[in-house]
Amino acid sequence: MRLEYIHHQLLPEVTLESYTSDRLKESWIELLTTEKAFHLFVPKQFGGLELSMSQGILALTSVSKIHGSLGWVLNLGAGANYFSGFFEEDVALELFKYNSTVLAGSGGATGTARKINKKYIINGKWDKCTGAAHASHFTFNAVHKDGRISSFVIPRAEVTTQNNWPIVGLKATSSFGITIENQLVKEQHRFIIGELKNNFNYSVFQLDFEEFARLCMSASYIGIVGCFVRYYENQLLERKIDETVLLKNIKKMLASSQSSLQECAHLFDQLKELNPKEKETAELLLYNHLPEKHIELFMFVQQIYLEAGMSITQESNLIHWAYRDVLTAIHHYMLRPAAL
Repeated sequence: MRLEYIHHQLLPEVTLESYTSDRLKESWIELLTTEKAFHLFVPKQFGGLELSMSQGILALTSVSKIHGSLGWVLNLGAGANYFSGFFEEDVALELFKYNSTVLAGSGGATGTARKINKKYIINGKWDKCTGAAHASHFTFNAVHKDGRISSFVIPRAEVTTQNNWPIVGLKATSSFGITIENQLVKEQHRFIIGELKNNFNYSVFQLDFEEFARLCMSASYIGIVGCFVRYYENQLLERKIDETVLLKNIKKMLASSQSSLQECAHLFDQLKELNPKEKETAELLLYNHLPEKHIELFMFVQQIYLEAGMSITQESNLIHWAYRDVLTAIHHYMLRPAAL
């Protein structure tokens, strides 16, 4: 994946419309697809890049610095394609051999699954499926008659989307709701998150899904804050104002957060070899230290909002929309300390 090339191609195309649209440009998605960006964590056996956690979060952070919605969409798309490990090899190959395969979905168990022979009749509604506009497939959780919950994957042709994302930021993520009515899903397209069925030695598949998702979320958030800071720095340069103390401090905080995230990812890359004390250190970083840094970054962003002047409130300015992205992203529960 050529990160410098992606930056070179996309940065000049970031416009006001790219923030206010309800979806990303098709050309942006095509570029990510060509670069196999959505296959960061798909095994090479199925045509993926099979990156380590450390390598993957660098990519997620880098892309998020270009444009908040772009980074969020990549985070959720590449994150969902991690599910490739939960299918039998032949099914995983069928689903993920194409670079254009991108899963979108919801974690809510807001549907039902009724088994008939070796198929399931699915009904339900799910919201906030990031990347719905370009997803090739959708994943969702559904409840069986006996109360068990399973996850399923279904082609987009069998899903109806609702363009409803009434949220202040990350407008272009096409985080739409979906409806499924009386669609049949084969047994082989049912999966249980955490039940690994292929590529057992791939380091990323050794992580629990929440551990994996938290690392990806942190990378995306740090990049989104970095995008906001870039606009603020450019604004100072345009006004011929020297770098402020606040700008210096948030840049230091960003570097510190990235360093902590890299340290955490490196530990999780070696999860099976860690001794109990090292594993405890990794978990403390992931569940306590990093969320605290996320809040610190958020508070720095609020200080910049006050320092930046009225221009940051104007909807015609890109920094205004980057600010909205930070406001929205921080509300994901995986980014916040448990006490909040």
